[in-house]
Amino acid sequence: MTQSESDQEFVLSKNLEGVQVEIVNLKVDLPDVYPKVTLREIDPPKRELTFSIGTNEGIALSIALSNIETPKPFTHQLLDMVLKEWELSLESIYIGNFDGKSYSAELIISSSKGSRRLNCRPSDAFVLASMQKRHVPIVVEVSLLS
Repeated sequence: MTQSESDQEFVLSKNLEGVQVEIVNLKVDLPDVYPKVTLREIDPPKRELTFSIGTNEGIALSIALSNIETPKPFTHQLLDMVLKEWELSLESIYIGNFDGKSYSAELIISSSKGSRRLNCRPSDAFVLASMQKRHVPIVVEVSLLS
């Protein structure tokens, strides 16, 4: 694949199909050891999506949501520093696929050169979004909500 083909593959579509949600809960329901994150639609009918994330990502998300400073940067904090240093902006997150076992997400990142969509885990996207000084929309494919 040439560089121009690669660039075309990541061109951002402004028409993300889905609804905007917010993180409304992060908790561990014992005896389950994995944190569960709950997203809720911002506008009525206020449908929700709840799923498990990794323990480390749950800790990182809790730290980000609570705005706790750490003595040294965690991996997500380091990535946030890199984004800022390179003048990249996290514009939004899109969750649009469930393969029967896990959800996939995309970070929509912009710079002076344009925008890109990068595949990632939803939990990583939530942590990065929670670390931003400005609101980062989280968009979920409607069919994933209940």
